[in-house]
Amino acid sequence: MTSVVARVVAGAVLYIGTLFSVTLLFAGHYEPGGGFIGGVMAASVLAMLYIIFGKSYVESRFRIDYFLIATVGLLISSAVALLPVFFGKPILTNILFVLSLPFGEFKLASSTIFDIGVYFTVIGVILSVLKSASGSEVHE
Repeated sequence: MTSVVARVVAGAVLYIGTLFSVTLLFAGHYEPGGGFIGGVMAASVLAMLYIIFGKSYVESRFRIDYFLIATVGLLISSAVALLPVFFGKPILTNILFVLSLPFGEFKLASSTIFDIGVYFTVIGVILSVLKSASGSEVHE
């Protein structure tokens, strides 16, 4: 049993913490942060929900396969890390993609995509570990 105050605060922290984790993810190229710390922040928000609301409540509301999230993140990071090899460059070389869109040019660095993969990998791994430590099966 948790207090009403804790439940209300947890609802607000869910949105604010998730937004902050995405901010950390994308701010990592210009300031401290990136995929790892953003993923840790997002995982800690979900871990807080487990603590306040309980395992059955969270798992009934968020049907998330953490193992799948970690696997997809690892595949994204690995693919982006190896992508420069196909252009004759060393592994993990940053490639800048310039997309022409109707409202102007959009530049996307491969390091951003790599960080997104790391973000999902960290979330999946941390929550898989927490779920297995709670006595649940990790991959059902």
